[in-house]
Formats: sequence, structure tokens, C-alpha cells
Amino acid sequence: MDATSHRILGKHLCEYFGYPKEYAEWAVAPDIDLPFLHRFWRHRFSTFESIYNEFAYMHPSVPKGSKIAIGVMLCSHLLLDIYNAPLFCWGVFLPASHIPPELFKEYLEGDYPLSELHKEEMKCFVQHIKPKSASAFMNGVIELLASHTPFISKRRVQKARKSVEDFCSVSLTETYDLREFDSAFFKMLNEFFASH
Repeated sequence: MDATSHRILGKHLCEYFGYPKEYAEWAVAPDIDLPFLHRFWRHRFSTFESIYNEFAYMHPSVPKGSKIAIGVMLCSHLLLDIYNAPLFCWGVFLPASHIPPELFKEYLEGDYPLSELHKEEMKCFVQHIKPKSASAFMNGVIELLASHTPFISKRRVQKARKSVEDFCSVSLTETYDLREFDSAFFKMLNEFFASH
């Protein structure tokens, strides 16, 4: 997804959880560079600590006191990225993805009005993302990404969960079912791109 989409979800989650709005900037942190295999090197749960150190150094004005808020923002980035290209959060041979066919076709064929898309995204975020806690949201993202990854092992999912727990110093015991959001967002994107 584009940077604005990531920031929109980040702002929604900041407002929802009561974090200062400046934390939303962390929602774009995995995109600090675009190297070869960018979605493998940066878009993994095991890289949260290194992203934290690097992004905080490159952007000293962003708040860095709450690693839970930052973990939520980083997870939100991974969540949105499954809708526009494969995401290698588990390893190079295990892509997570849920790309609407019309979105893929539109990326190949042409132009689309981003401002209209962003309005539709915000509606979907507000209506369908209402977790009880930050830890439930992060765990829900891990589980949703796993559900969109063929041949994923429980061991890899547990390892991802442990990486997030270690980074945030929280226990991810409760979860939030993101399937309703997933279906609604997929449908919204597909219909939006089919109509433009």
C-alpha cells in the first residue's frame, strides 16, 4: 500500500488506542528504504528492533517511548501490505498475500484517484477494526497473515509472536479476529478498482 494508506490506518489506531498522533509515522517505518527483496529484509516480525533503532535515528523527532504503540504501527504496516503484493514476513519461500484481482489489474493498466481510495479505506478501518487491546490487535495481525500464507508452520507463527512479545514487552495471549475486516477491505479494494 502507499504511504498515505499506512498513515491513515496508523492515525486511526492512534486515536482508537489513545496514543499521541505522532506515533502514526511509525506505520511507514518498514519502508525506510527500497532495496532488493525489500519485503523480505524489512517486512518481518523479527526485524522490529532493528527498524526501531534505524527509524528512530533517521527521524529523531518521532516519539519512541512506547514500544507497544510502535509495535501496533509496524503490525498495521504488514497487515495492509498483503493486499497489494506478496509479503515475505515468514521467510523468502513463504509469501503472505491476499491481493484483490481488480487491484492487480489496475496496477498494471493505469491510473486511479488515490484521494477517493483513501476515503474508502478510512471508512473500512473505522467500521471494521475495533480490537479490545493493542496486544490483541498485534496477535490478530499475525494470525491473519498466517491464514493467508500457504504451508505456514505453527513454529514460524510462534516465532513471530515471540519476536513481537520481546520487542513490545507484552504477552500476546488474547487475539482479535480480523477476518471481518479482511473480507470487507478485500471487497472494497476490488470494487473500487473495478469501477475506476
